[in-house]
Amino acid sequence: MNLRLTTVLLLALLASSLWLVQVSYRSRMLTHAIFVAEQQALRLEAEREVLEAERRAQATPMRVQQLAREKLAMQPASPGHTLYIELPAGIARWPASQGPQLGERPAAERTALSQPEAVASEALR
Repeated sequence: MNLRLTTVLLLALLASSLWLVQVSYRSRMLTHAIFVAEQQALRLEAEREVLEAERRAQATPMRVQQLAREKLAMQPASPGHTLYIELPAGIARWPASQGPQLGERPAAERTALSQPEAVASEALR
């Protein structure tokens, strides 16, 4: 009886020690995974800050003007470059007080809208 109890207790001790080793190993692996994730989060945060700074630098008015000149061959507006267009006689002009409000389409354009666009346009008023 004493030998049997000792054997059972020895097996229980062995099983619990193996379980403890396994739990310790999992704990170390999870701690390492947390450390790696925190390091990656720090790297990504630093990269985000660099990208934000680059985006702010690219959006400055001077940079936009430079790109417009270089890539799009645009020039500043001047009276010498301004082209005035006369409307044909059949097209009526709107007086400023009777014209469409800012952001509103003229009536002719509103009739050509699809149903969802018309509903969205009316909802914005």
